Amino acid sequence: MKILIGNVKSTLVIGGKDHLIQGVDLEKELREYLRVRPDGYHHSRAFKMRKWDGWKNFITTKGDFATGFVPLVTQFAESLGAVVELVDQRPEVLTVASEIATDVRHHEMMEHQTRTVGKLGGNFRGLGWPRGVFYCSTNSGKTTMAAGVQLNLRKKRGAVKSLFIVHTKEIYAQAVEFFQGAGIPTGGINSGSYDTGGAITVGMVRTMENLLDAKDMTFLRDLAGFDVVFIDEGHHAGAPGYSKLLQAMTNASVRIVLSGTALENEDKVKNMTIVGLSGLVLARIKNVEMFDAGVSLKPCVKVVLNPRRQGKVMTYAEEQHALIHECEERMHAITQKMLETPGLYTVVTFEEIAHGKFMFEYLEQAFAWKTVEWTHGTDPHRTDKLRLFKEKKIDILIVSMILQEGVNLPGIQRMVLAQGGKSAIRLKQLSGRGMRKDKDDPDATTFEIIEVWDQGLYTEKHSRARMKIYLGEGFDVEYCFDHKRGKPAEAKK
Repeated sequence: MKILIGNVKSTLVIGGKDHLIQGVDLEKELREYLRVRPDGYHHSRAFKMRKWDGWKNFITTKGDFATGFVPLVTQFAESLGAVVELVDQRPEVLTVASEIATDVRHHEMMEHQTRTVGKLGGNFRGLGWPRGVFYCSTNSGKTTMAAGVQLNLRKKRGAVKSLFIVHTKEIYAQAVEFFQGAGIPTGGINSGSYDTGGAITVGMVRTMENLLDAKDMTFLRDLAGFDVVFIDEGHHAGAPGYSKLLQAMTNASVRIVLSGTALENEDKVKNMTIVGLSGLVLARIKNVEMFDAGVSLKPCVKVVLNPRRQGKVMTYAEEQHALIHECEERMHAITQKMLETPGLYTVVTFEEIAHGKFMFEYLEQAFAWKTVEWTHGTDPHRTDKLRLFKEKKIDILIVSMILQEGVNLPGIQRMVLAQGGKSAIRLKQLSGRGMRKDKDDPDATTFEIIEVWDQGLYTEKHSRARMKIYLGEGFDVEYCFDHKRGKPAEAKK
């Protein structure tokens, strides 16, 4: 069998004699291998009416599939006994300098950054394969590594042109400032400007999706001309807009997803989509490496008990409101732990607006001698409050999920992750805000997270899941109660 490889899609070609291998239908096995059940498929109207079999297929009836799957398809076919011939039809595959240049923004890339950039020089079965996921923990320097890639790629003719895709205004502004500061000519695509003249173009995904839908000819031409695409906060790349953009980038042989949580979506379809768009994990930088290098602050998670138990059978939403969003006993437990070290600059997180307001009113009374504020995505004073916290003019800031991505708040000494839930992406993003070192306290090595162990049918399962995530990330976890019996006790690890 053959695989015809393109930048965007590849095609499976199975001849008649290759169709059956030792009685195994190769094509059928490959189709079953490259499919997943979407979450909630059984609720679909099409499934209930038997118009859909409940599978999301990642290979078409013509044998086309996203090029990121080529290594998986090759290895699976060979495990069945097939002989696979790879036919490279990509116009040009960019190469990486034999000796990595490490000077980015007038300072040397760190060892882990240089090592990661060098991974692009690897190959798959003798073919250049500069595509995949850079699994980058907080503070590992994703933008620095993107600049390092840009500086170390080589093209036969002309200059290398890259697109750096972002999804928020904050990340857009930070990326443009960084690349310009690194001496890289930088353009931008957002709702107010269009400039693709630089070596790197920072593009807002929503703006570019609108241009694509409008079939803007200038944009389509520019999109097809990029050699490299970076996807920042790459766990979002499973959304349809990213697929449409990358499918139009027919010349881009280098495709890199940057994220510390790229393949941790609860939706399996999104994870598969991300692999198809880019590839498998090329490099992994773990939090533990950043802790040991003194780059990141190591979190110490202190877990307090919410003494309120579920009194009756509740739905998930009812339990969330009763045991989390409106629970005074829970807030009392949090507040008592905060009062043990009242001088720490603290960020408290929430998801529901009503929960944020409830906590603000509670903490404003409990810490009457402190400056306490709260903010959320539609607060017109959000930017000012974040700035005042950075300047240490706000002691306790209660903030919504806007803190997950693109918001830098160095100087956080304690975080209270009060929103509950069990999303690994959310927990890693939020806790990462506190791992950034404060230039005013360079000797700090740890920071505090206050967590809550809830005791509802759903919320206790979520509490267990969160603790598992923290331990898996190498955080220290300290229970402030006997978590096996649910009774207050001496702190246990």
